[in-house]
Amino acid sequence: MSLAEHDPLLQPSLTESDDAQGFARPWDPSTLGWLALLVGPFGSGLLMWLNQRRLGLRGGAHLLLVMALVGAVVMVVGIFFLPSQAEAAAQGMTEQRRDSMRIVRFVGNAVALPLAWWFLGEQRRRYRIAEQVNAPTSALFLPGLGAFVVNLAVTFAVGLALVAIKRA
Repeated sequence: MSLAEHDPLLQPSLTESDDAQGFARPWDPSTLGWLALLVGPFGSGLLMWLNQRRLGLRGGAHLLLVMALVGAVVMVVGIFFLPSQAEAAAQGMTEQRRDSMRIVRFVGNAVALPLAWWFLGEQRRRYRIAEQVNAPTSALFLPGLGAFVVNLAVTFAVGLALVAIKRA
């Protein structure tokens, strides 16, 4: 029996994915986590998926899928469980409906934040390796704006589809 079997400190902690190769100007995962609050679930899922490739990690489509599902669930709650504009106007609750829709949108972004932080754990470790080997990194300003636009477009399209389903 070797000494490493008895003492976990003597066991290797690096894995095959901890090599210092395959970086393509990755973004800081910590910034991606905070950006999820501003961009929304659809756009932040897209950025996390793209950063997975930039860090040289395999997969990542699950990040996009889960964030898209979160965004869709929040939209379903907003469209199917809050009164429609016509119902709210008939009951004199137009302002209350607008406030409720704002809260639903904020909740969607607020739920995206902890999910993003949880999903970005593997990317944070890989990004630290990229920093240690001085791999070139990239800023998130323009991709963040693009993700915001994508989030708006997807939200609009999903919203139209859900409203059409509700009216059918």
